[in-house]
Amino acid sequence: MATSTFLFDHDVRLVAITGEKTAGGLNMSSFVQPREIKESAGGSIKSFLDRLEFLAEESDEEDEEAEQEEGLVGWVRKGLVRVTVDEPTHPLLDILTVSLHLPATPDDITCHIEGVTVVGADRQFLVLNTGPELYDFDASGHYLIYDTREEKLHLLPPIDLCEFREDFGRVPVIVADASTNNFLLALVLFSRYTKKHSLLTFTGNQSHWIRKELCLPKVVIEYSFNTDVAFSIHGSFACWVDLTLGIILCDLHSEDNPCVRFVPLPEDYQINSCYRMSRGRPNVYCTVGFVDGSIRLVFMDGYDDEKCPRDKVTISTWSYKGDFFLGEPDHQGEWVRDHGAPLRVTDLWADASFRAIPGLPKRPPMCPILSFSDPDVVFFFTSDIGYVDGHIATRGEHALCLNMRSKKVQAWRKCPPGRSHQLIPFLIGIELSVEPRVSDMDDQVASQL
Repeated sequence: MATSTFLFDHDVRLVAITGEKTAGGLNMSSFVQPREIKESAGGSIKSFLDRLEFLAEESDEEDEEAEQEEGLVGWVRKGLVRVTVDEPTHPLLDILTVSLHLPATPDDITCHIEGVTVVGADRQFLVLNTGPELYDFDASGHYLIYDTREEKLHLLPPIDLCEFREDFGRVPVIVADASTNNFLLALVLFSRYTKKHSLLTFTGNQSHWIRKELCLPKVVIEYSFNTDVAFSIHGSFACWVDLTLGIILCDLHSEDNPCVRFVPLPEDYQINSCYRMSRGRPNVYCTVGFVDGSIRLVFMDGYDDEKCPRDKVTISTWSYKGDFFLGEPDHQGEWVRDHGAPLRVTDLWADASFRAIPGLPKRPPMCPILSFSDPDVVFFFTSDIGYVDGHIATRGEHALCLNMRSKKVQAWRKCPPGRSHQLIPFLIGIELSVEPRVSDMDDQVASQL
């Protein structure tokens, strides 16, 4: 079956049994409402001991309620949780949303889940995460794997976050095995007890996590590696990318201690070192992925520099040339710039393919996403941000398909009004199998360009 690249919202929509639904995911779509603190008129201030006694009684009541309600774990085991994915209506530039249908009212859901996000994908498998483990939400800290082909939801065993810290962030690597229709999920954790890093892996035919100790490169430990992007290579290597530092390559099939190598980013790839302390979201102006047999990098030089005029921003793509042999630490490849000189944003604005799009403002595009089906294509998002009714809002959003070889807009689509509550979206690219109808639409668009 043919595959195509789709753009997905990072946030998952929650749908209650009453039909009420949220707009997005974590912090944007939660059914949880801010708590109000009220004091009765003339009420006296409780003593410290009275407050402790009150909190203890409240905790006991919550424990009893938790025992009566099975929550997310019970719902999944009983097959009561349903996952749906938006049907694409456009061959290239639909922004799709995953929805989690839960057998509970919004009030009940707030006892279990604050929000859910899509944190990874490979072939037909989507990785969902219920956010950081929080005492207020008993279903937080879980990973779920959804098989879009079999329409089956897997709930993975919980990780002891009292012992382990997800040192690279909650960004796992998912590897799909096409021959067995199985999956492998990999995480890097730090043990608070042993003070060592570990690789945790879980496969669909296991009932528990497998743990192997890791020896990470010194640069990763010293500079607090923070994952922005994660992906697999040939089903054998896991890659975690810190877009301000570099790439960690890990051999998933090592018998004992997994082999690990650090790959620095290109020398011409400049991010101010001060951003290590206040890094923000570097995936707004750069990304890395594995496309057409190579590690590819997209970088918008000057985007994160307030002193750089917007028309001076440039877009370039790079490929990492070299094998992925991890046995020799000095066996390094090199980064090579693709397609000659970088694309200047001012040249993009002047191109007929850009000017043909009605209502598209002259702003640098953002949130680059690599296409898995065409190595020359990068998806971008644009937002016309300004003052609307006295407050900052978006006046229009577009998804662009930019061909970096021809330096032209290959396809575009204006997003429907009210699609997002975020001025800067969080999107991920996912390669999924498509029906012949969508594949034919894809070919038609390509033939018209």
